[in-house]
Amino acid sequence: MAESNKAMASVLYYAREGYYRHVQTVVTELLKTYGSDPALLFWKAYGIIMEDRTSEGIRELESISDKRDMVLCSSMLLIHAHKKCKTVDREAIQQLETKIRSERTTCGEKSLYYAGMLLWLTGKHDKAREYIGRMLKMSPTSKEGLTLQGWIDLTCNRDAFVKKSVKYFDEVLAGTEQPKPLDAMLGKARYYLSRHNFSHALDLLNQAVASYPGCVPALLDKMKVQLALQDWEQTMETAQRCLLTTQDQGGCVEATSLLVLELLAKEGSREEAANRLAHLLVLLDRFEPKNHALYYEMSLPYARIAGGNTLVLEQTTTFVERAISLAPLNPTYVTELAYQLLLRSQVKEALQTYKKAFNLDETSVPALAGIIHCQIVEGQLGEAEQQLDFLREVQSSIGKQANLLFLTALLAHKKGQPHGDVMKALEEVVDVHFGTIKGCPMSTKYFSLLNPAFLLDVTSLLLNYAPNEPTSSSSQVPPILLKAAAILDPLTKSVPGMMEALYLMSRVKFLSGQAETAHQLLQRCLDRSPNSIPSLLMMAQINLHQGNPKLSMQSLEQALSRHFEVQSFPLYHLVRARVMRAQENMAQAVASLKTAMSLLTSSSKKQSPSLSISSSSSLLPPLTLGERLDVYLELASAYTKMGQQADASKVMQDAMAEFTGSAEEVRVQIANADLLLVGGKVEEALQVLKGISAEKPYYIQARERIANVYLSQHKDKAMYLSCYKELASRLPGPTTSLLLGEAYMNVGEVDLALEIYEVGLKQNPGDAVLATKIGQALVNTHNYNKAITYYEAALKEESQRFLRCDLVELYIKLRQYDKAEQTLVAALGHLSQESELSQLMENTKHLLLLAKVYQKSSQQTQTIQTLTKAREVQSRSPASALKVKVQENYVLMASRSKQGMERALAGFLELANSEQNSVPVLLGVATAHMILKQTPKARNHLKRISKMPWDPQTGEEFEKSWLLLADTYIQAGKYDMAIELLKKCLQYNKSCSKAWEYLGFITEREQAYKDAAVNYENAWKYSNCSNPSIGYKLAFNYLKAKRYVDAIDVCHKVLENHPGYPKIRKEILDKARLSIRS
Repeated sequence: MAESNKAMASVLYYAREGYYRHVQTVVTELLKTYGSDPALLFWKAYGIIMEDRTSEGIRELESISDKRDMVLCSSMLLIHAHKKCKTVDREAIQQLETKIRSERTTCGEKSLYYAGMLLWLTGKHDKAREYIGRMLKMSPTSKEGLTLQGWIDLTCNRDAFVKKSVKYFDEVLAGTEQPKPLDAMLGKARYYLSRHNFSHALDLLNQAVASYPGCVPALLDKMKVQLALQDWEQTMETAQRCLLTTQDQGGCVEATSLLVLELLAKEGSREEAANRLAHLLVLLDRFEPKNHALYYEMSLPYARIAGGNTLVLEQTTTFVERAISLAPLNPTYVTELAYQLLLRSQVKEALQTYKKAFNLDETSVPALAGIIHCQIVEGQLGEAEQQLDFLREVQSSIGKQANLLFLTALLAHKKGQPHGDVMKALEEVVDVHFGTIKGCPMSTKYFSLLNPAFLLDVTSLLLNYAPNEPTSSSSQVPPILLKAAAILDPLTKSVPGMMEALYLMSRVKFLSGQAETAHQLLQRCLDRSPNSIPSLLMMAQINLHQGNPKLSMQSLEQALSRHFEVQSFPLYHLVRARVMRAQENMAQAVASLKTAMSLLTSSSKKQSPSLSISSSSSLLPPLTLGERLDVYLELASAYTKMGQQADASKVMQDAMAEFTGSAEEVRVQIANADLLLVGGKVEEALQVLKGISAEKPYYIQARERIANVYLSQHKDKAMYLSCYKELASRLPGPTTSLLLGEAYMNVGEVDLALEIYEVGLKQNPGDAVLATKIGQALVNTHNYNKAITYYEAALKEESQRFLRCDLVELYIKLRQYDKAEQTLVAALGHLSQESELSQLMENTKHLLLLAKVYQKSSQQTQTIQTLTKAREVQSRSPASALKVKVQENYVLMASRSKQGMERALAGFLELANSEQNSVPVLLGVATAHMILKQTPKARNHLKRISKMPWDPQTGEEFEKSWLLLADTYIQAGKYDMAIELLKKCLQYNKSCSKAWEYLGFITEREQAYKDAAVNYENAWKYSNCSNPSIGYKLAFNYLKAKRYVDAIDVCHKVLENHPGYPKIRKEILDKARLSIRS
């Protein structure tokens, strides 16, 4: 009984899934056991007819067409067969319809069951429900009828029916019969899958697999649920089990297809996937040789996640060609072939194939859309626009379609229309496209609907309008980058093996100011394809941004050694020029930029060669309009730095001629204004900048330039602030609120800045930058208690947890080490359970902070243990490796033993070999040299840091290095050089107590006691009035400046907290009292 149940469930499974030759194969085996059973002969005929072998199927049905219980279903199947014939026998159909009308009035439950089954399998759900309803009135407890009723409701795509389908399966499974009916178990599991209740579905399928050993359909459905759970490891294990079960039959098509999917989507192993696809094609040729629909459907997901890989696409196009050979008049198959040719960049062939599809069906919107796409790519914009206008009218009747919206955006981009028009269309594209896959669990269908290839096109077009320079960590991420990340995030999670998506995400993260994350993503690309030119060029840009020109040059040299033709790409020379400039080799920078310029000129006349993300996939895109302009601006800047103003002006004139009327015109104007400012032509520069209106791109940057001129050149704070007030009024939003707040901070109006930040945060509760700014403003104004209250309240919100590190840093500043420890320990409570990269990086950061807390509170054992944990976490998150190594070396230095110091120095020097421009590393080297009394060596490293541009991500290390270098200058009596460094410290951190103390020392030595008192006053205030040494110096200078009452007050404050502090009572307090009396 169990074997019979399993066999018939297999027949039904393969019929449902469209594996018609499989149906025949199973039935043929059953006929050997059960003889010429009419029901089995019906299923055999069904499989033959569904393969379009109609004549053969009709002959098979003749033997059972008058059999009891088979008359109704065989007549219906004969009608279906006749309608499939090239020449339809209308008379035969009429006779069969008459026969059906006669039969259905007197037929029994079995006849109704088979008729209902056939109607359901041929997509007539309502009619099938009517027949099975009649059957269940005759036999209310029929397990077959109830099960079929459940399947009909489950698959009808009407939620009200889907919800009640499970009750039919439950009724069948409620009895004590063992094993439970398999088809009902599969049906209920499929119901759970449709409701995203994957765990219940898996439990039920595990029961089915246990009850029916060797049942391939149960294993296949289990495999699908595991894929829906995105558990690739278990999915592959079940797929291998399917292959083992079917090895005597020659293999399993569905299990093999999942192996290919895993190779492409998860592993990114395209060459191996192409080989597996060849094997899958062999299996289809063997097991489903007439199944054109299956050939077509099998090709869809693989073509869309191939990343343009030629080897994979050659195989998928072969699948589609097989489908077309079986059904040459099917326009859907021909349209798909054209699309896959387009994915292979064979535009002319794709256009011809789309036209063939359109000739087969002149109402085909996908075929016409494909023609338009090819025309746009080929530059036939006029023809494309005419066709697209027609399709837009059609779209009003068929609803919005993502591909048509994308073509609208692409055409607008190619025609140079305002970027707002392109953005609006792309936003609609994303909404419509993701709307089509909403609620679809991960499956082969999901990957077909997701269509990563299409999303890459959308993202690439979007990034044409992205900024070319990374956003600073203190600024808002531009909305365009947030939109790009929103597209790529589900893509990189669902298809982690797709290098093109990882590459674009790394670019987005880099431009969003998240260089470390970008580096990590790009490294994954290079791990899979070490010779990827686009990845190497991007890595060069990231390394340069992180202050590593040597590593940047290594990436460029590797790209050149692997592909000599990389020299044909302007981007290579643009990046190389930036590296040369960072190394202060301006002559080489200019030479590289001239080469890039000549390539830009020649590329407008001929097609540039193409390179790929991997060795055989997506093309390296040409320079964006913004990148083309970068070449001009970099060259003008290089000439300016070399003092060649005439050459710089000539380049700017060329840029103005080239980009006037384009989306980048305003950038040229701003750059021209910068050039005028360098030449001292302030009013001319202001005139240019004021001519940029609010609706123009880069308007904010123009107003910032104007504001800076008012502050730095005119010293007019009111006009400076008015620029930002105008921005906030004209373009209200978090970006302009942030700018206005920063403007208030820059002129010392902290309370007004706080008001702006708080209003902005209320309007945008999840804004991380605004939330951080509020805390920083409170700390900078020494409202420490209010800052702590703010941070603690914020941490109760899940969206504000990123402020935890800021709170800990404040606790450390206030020497509240116990609270800092408690906060971090609570955050690290579930350390061992985390595996996401972002969480691993956050945990590493928390562990390093905790080690810092232990180190500050002199708990060396705990410091070492915590750093060991950090190293363990870091091993799963290499992006944090440098921070861990730096911290470990600082712990060695803290031991103050000679052996520990020498080990620390050796460790820092080793890091410096690979991280030549890392400020934390260079500071570590300098600190070690200072402790070892090797001051000249320390000074050399500190001087290197002083020449680097300030970066907020390493702001603390910059400040420490400036202070350390200033100290060496003070010791050498070079006060002017020291003052320059100390002012730099205060420029970025006005509450730097040590900088004020050093300034106090210098002015005191110069006997400027009033100035010294002011400096020590700030040092005392910013040390929270807790450092007795600073208090003594302040009181002493008050005494010298004849501010006796102030001197006495400070003495009392020092003695209150430090009663035994030496000399302050006798040398200052008593003298001040005596001076007052006298």
